[in-house]
Amino acid sequence: MLESAFSQSNTNVMSKLWEYAHNLPHLLVLGKILIRQVEPYHKPTNDSATTVQLWEAPLMDEGQFAGNFGRSTRYSQITAAGHLWFSLKSVEIHVWTREPGGGAIDVDSRQAGYAFGVCIYECF
Repeated sequence: MLESAFSQSNTNVMSKLWEYAHNLPHLLVLGKILIRQVEPYHKPTNDSATTVQLWEAPLMDEGQFAGNFGRSTRYSQITAAGHLWFSLKSVEIHVWTREPGGGAIDVDSRQAGYAFGVCIYECF
């Protein structure tokens, strides 16, 4: 079971993971990918110049989209029509495993059966 926390708070995701572990005690692995942004995302309003510009612009395929931002930044920061859509700060990966012969996964534990890693945006 894996939960990706891009548009959710860490508290909400941990609550979901606790529910998974509690309701599905035979799970072998639980994981969480927490994507942190430098600045929180704010969507443009429906009547903003950015929205109008984007509605009028032709649809880009992935190659055209990536070409607009250069290879060095990859997808670490996305600005289109003057609006910052995404600015990656870091990616955290948390994994909990059920110990052999043990009970349900304990997502509150940071001991045996838990692993953690983080990569800041320069890694991309």
